[in-house]
Amino acid sequence: EIQRATEDGGLKAIAAPRGTGKTSILIRASMWAVMTGRKRYVAMISAEEASAVGNLLVVKNEMCFNEQLIEHYGRETWCVRQIDGQPQRASRQHWDGTRTGVRCEKTLMDFGTIPDCKTSGAVITSVGITGRIRGQFSMTIDGEVTRPDFLLVDDPSTKASAESLTMNNKRHSIMMGDCLGLAGPGVKISGFCSCTVITKNDLADRLLDRTLSPDWNGDRVLMIIKWPNWMEGWQEYNQIRVEVLQAGKDRSKSTKFVMDHAERLHAGAEVYWEHRKADDDVSALHHAMDLYFRDPAAFASEFMNDPMEIGLGSPYDLKAAEIARRICGLGRSQVPDDVDKVTAFIDVQDKVLFFTVVAFNTKGRGYIVDYGCAPDQQTFHFSKTNIQYTMAQIFGDDFETYLRSGLEWLVEAIMTNDYTTESGATVNVDKVAIDGRWGESTKIIRDFIKESKHRARLVLSMGMYVGANSEKWQQL
Repeated sequence: EIQRATEDGGLKAIAAPRGTGKTSILIRASMWAVMTGRKRYVAMISAEEASAVGNLLVVKNEMCFNEQLIEHYGRETWCVRQIDGQPQRASRQHWDGTRTGVRCEKTLMDFGTIPDCKTSGAVITSVGITGRIRGQFSMTIDGEVTRPDFLLVDDPSTKASAESLTMNNKRHSIMMGDCLGLAGPGVKISGFCSCTVITKNDLADRLLDRTLSPDWNGDRVLMIIKWPNWMEGWQEYNQIRVEVLQAGKDRSKSTKFVMDHAERLHAGAEVYWEHRKADDDVSALHHAMDLYFRDPAAFASEFMNDPMEIGLGSPYDLKAAEIARRICGLGRSQVPDDVDKVTAFIDVQDKVLFFTVVAFNTKGRGYIVDYGCAPDQQTFHFSKTNIQYTMAQIFGDDFETYLRSGLEWLVEAIMTNDYTTESGATVNVDKVAIDGRWGESTKIIRDFIKESKHRARLVLSMGMYVGANSEKWQQL
């Protein structure tokens, strides 16, 4: 795919499992592109400036010390090799009495100009995605101005940026604007991006989405393409694996189980790389299953490149409809016919409002009818540390303003929503309790309830934390 993008043009984004060697591949691709004369100006982009500097340092070291490379591309690497890592030598370097113009800086390498050489005037730059990307150009000793004609993007997100809506928006804007505009007015740049999806809707996830970013023509590479048929066997293996780890023993017992049942354990499975395994692994699938059992959530994002599919694309293939049928058999926003009251509760927090709608019958049995948060996070799996959409972003920066606006929107949505019984009748929420215990929110919520047009159906709730070290319930 890199060769195709280099020779035929266009853009391509591929998410590969962590540890596939994406960075090493891109570094060598930048060298191959310029030393074979396919490209004259390669711009490498990394998640951080430190990574970018490190990548270009690898290029410099390869040019100077890789004997096989020098054997095949001695002329192409000559200018860089001769300055021997000392930039001050560059200005004094000549070929046949003419300055070569070679430069070897922290984030830029100009290969210099010598006759009959494919790298004459070629440039490789390497910068962080939030660094100086715009306006890149170079000038040869003949006065020719060149701009980037090939873009190589290496894992453009950090874990911190992937969990931040603001940082994701900024980096996506840079990718689609600054990076793709490097070639200059009226010129299309070709490029390749290797990435790993960390969280739902992060930069990598957006680039791979062919609806959101069709130009990048994204593809996801899964470590386990097809799960094995006998997952019960792998569960039994994991029990043995955990037991020996807890006992501080070596893994020979668990490995023996895989060897003894190898054919059945591997039946139906397909992995992306048969040789990706440690020396003491029976197979690549064995290695992958260890990673899966170690942390299923991390495996889904880091090695399957699809955080949203945690559980859904797993060996168990759980279906929401099947789970609902085992509980009460009703879908979301549906209530049983014997329901007498429908209530809701809103838990107030700084960034979002969580809510639950529960219906009760006369016998005291409750049914969860609906739940969620405002603003909607567009995902079922998130934690407090990676909330992406906040009230402040939507309703304003002032705490009272966004809390009041958020409550007004959510209460109106709950109160005006029609819930349907099994027989088709429509019921509405009778009472909504709003948590008012949290710090500076108490007075704001009291005033909101008093002023709301739904005040007759609103109740202030003063929640209390009860933990393991708190007073017993009987003593409260």
